[in-house]
Order: sequence, then C-alpha cells, then structure tokens
Amino acid sequence: HGGLRPQAMARACSYIHGHISEHMSLAELAQIACVSRFHFARQFRVSTGLSPMAYITHIRIELAKWRLAQGDQPICRTALE
Repeated sequence: HGGLRPQAMARACSYIHGHISEHMSLAELAQIACVSRFHFARQFRVSTGLSPMAYITHIRIELAKWRLAQGDQPICRTALE
C-alpha cells in the first residue's frame, strides 16, 4: 500500500540504472518522477524500503561487486566507476 505510482517508479529506476555512474540529486529524480522532492523521497522509501540515495548506493555497490567478480578490469578502475 502506498509508494510511488508504478509509472513514476519505473521512470525513476530507469534513470537511476541508466546514469548510475553520474551524480544524481533528489530534485532531479523527483522531476523525472513528476512529483515534489518531499513526496518522492517519502514514497520512494515506501516503495523500496530505502531512501533514494541509499538505493543508489546499494545499486552502485552491487554493480562494483559484480564487476570485481568478473575480474576483467583493474580494481582501481572499478573503484573509479
């Protein structure tokens, strides 16, 4: 019950995953979801169990773990990405 509308959540998650190595602000993500920053932050947490920034950090860590497991690039490159 609650959370972002499915379309808004899909837009936000698509943007996050497509721009994971870039800086993202709460205002930018809220604009993509077409809601206010306050509403986005609150409803994103309801939808995912994480704040938007914690979610981004989680995705970045999972991506880094996957890249490290592949072993096809130096660790320092993975850290920079």
